Amino acid sequence: MNDDRSLPISEYAPQSAYDYDLEHGDPRINSPTHSSASSEPPSLSPSSSDESSTLSSTPPLPLPSNEKLIYPFGAALEKARQEHKGEEAIYIEWPSNDPHNPFNWSTSKKWKLTILCCLFTLQVSISTSAYSAGQQGIQNSFGVSREITTLGISTYTFGFAFAPMFLSPLSEVLGRVPIYIVTFFLFLIFQLPIAAASNIGTVLVSRFIAGAAASTGATMVGGTIADIWHAQDRGQPMALYSYCAIAGVGIGPVWAGYTYQQIGWRWIHWVQLMAYGIYFVFMIIFLRETRGSVLLSKKAAQIRKETGDNRIKAPSDDERDNFGTLMKISLTRPFYLLFTEPIVIAFSMYMAFCWGCLYLFLVAIGLVFGNLHHFSPGSVGLIYVTIPIGAGIAWACNCYQEHYYHKVAKLKYNGYAPPETRLFGAMVGGAAFDVGLWIYAWSSYATVHWIAPAVGLVIVFFGLYFLYLAIFNYMADSYHRYSSSAMAAQGFLRNVFGSGFPLFTGYMYQALNYRWATALLAILALFLGVVPFFLYHKGAVLREKSKFAGQLLREQMAANKKTDPEGDDGDGEDEDEDRQETEKEKESDTQSPSS
Repeated sequence: MNDDRSLPISEYAPQSAYDYDLEHGDPRINSPTHSSASSEPPSLSPSSSDESSTLSSTPPLPLPSNEKLIYPFGAALEKARQEHKGEEAIYIEWPSNDPHNPFNWSTSKKWKLTILCCLFTLQVSISTSAYSAGQQGIQNSFGVSREITTLGISTYTFGFAFAPMFLSPLSEVLGRVPIYIVTFFLFLIFQLPIAAASNIGTVLVSRFIAGAAASTGATMVGGTIADIWHAQDRGQPMALYSYCAIAGVGIGPVWAGYTYQQIGWRWIHWVQLMAYGIYFVFMIIFLRETRGSVLLSKKAAQIRKETGDNRIKAPSDDERDNFGTLMKISLTRPFYLLFTEPIVIAFSMYMAFCWGCLYLFLVAIGLVFGNLHHFSPGSVGLIYVTIPIGAGIAWACNCYQEHYYHKVAKLKYNGYAPPETRLFGAMVGGAAFDVGLWIYAWSSYATVHWIAPAVGLVIVFFGLYFLYLAIFNYMADSYHRYSSSAMAAQGFLRNVFGSGFPLFTGYMYQALNYRWATALLAILALFLGVVPFFLYHKGAVLREKSKFAGQLLREQMAANKKTDPEGDDGDGEDEDEDRQETEKEKESDTQSPSS
């Protein structure tokens, strides 16, 4: 997803941009004075005021890219009454504890929307793999090769890679709900031409369009979660989202295999059409807009209508006036990060390889269990249940990663641990992913019981879940307001690999045999598995040197200094004692990395 909140001062240069609402909901500054020439960000302090606050009690927020001020609703109306004339825009912001601010919604409402959107992700993933269960039937119906029918997997996934680059900027302007509704309807309706297709071309084109439309369920849901959950509360919602993204790939063939075996491949898509139609009704009824900037823009329009004062605006209204620039950034910044940021490069390559392996197994599982163990199509489909089982075990174990993160954050970092704390799960996941591949490789014999490679697959997908979740959280924590571009870069490369790997799977397994083909993947995974360990130890250094993450780190440090201006005036002896304690903690960390 690529929905960066702020436009750059120059095309790619980092800016001290106003985007703190993503993490803090309703930020305020300590003083209404500001300077457009200053590169330092505003210091943040919790606001205790509400909509009835006056200008003096609730200072406005500065927009770093210009000299305009942002006011809560009540303060904006007060300023409008005081200044009857003038052409300068009056920008509004959410008052603290405003119930219409998505960050302030009740926990139950947040979870209802999170589950609703994650079900979209689950269905998108199911559709990815359900197609593979009926490939033999498509071959027989249209007289084409296995490689041609495999394009149905690749074209669907290929749509995931490009469509978000265009759809995410539209969600900036129109909001999440219209994009969700339109794209899910297209995803739903294009099951129909697949089910009724008279030639392979119709199947492939429809799969591409359905995949492009479904991409919002695979990418934009993470943004919806970020719209309503604060960073410190986002762990479990993101864990659910990650599970649905991975588990759905395994659930699809489980039912689709027996559907094909009993009533034919076309009914795989008829069943999806009916099931997705039922969900579409629930989506229309229960889905709510979560994009705070869009809701704020509607509120500004309401105030303009009630007061007749056209100076009242939301900050995002200016971005809508620069939609062309927003689209340009959405299409170019992810690739800029992909080729210039070492963290983005390393994790994008690693995740792309792992995601390619996930889609490779959509073909490889059929080869090993169908050809070596002579499973029926329905029985082969049951083997894919190893994906949700492995991911489910990892989801259950993720509580230890969350406990570790919050423990370290509370004890050492005043509630906000550094991003590297997220990588404990990635290190465990990377090791498990490689071990599972080795088990699967060297148990792929007709004389070895089928349960052995199935266990290997469970371990593979256990590791994949941890990697997916940890990498997502690490990049979000490292790049903050640029995380959408960073994740768009990672998502693009990940889905390109996912669309490409199935195309050469059959050739690779024939040329190298079933053992060495998977062993080759295990060797590559062994080398790439170094990435989370390296970044765990050196990630802070790379972030400090980064053009984007480094700028954010300096802004955070400057904000912390402004928040505690008297921090340097304390007693010298106390400072020496604090310094000694800090050094002891660092020594303790060095001796016991697992603490």
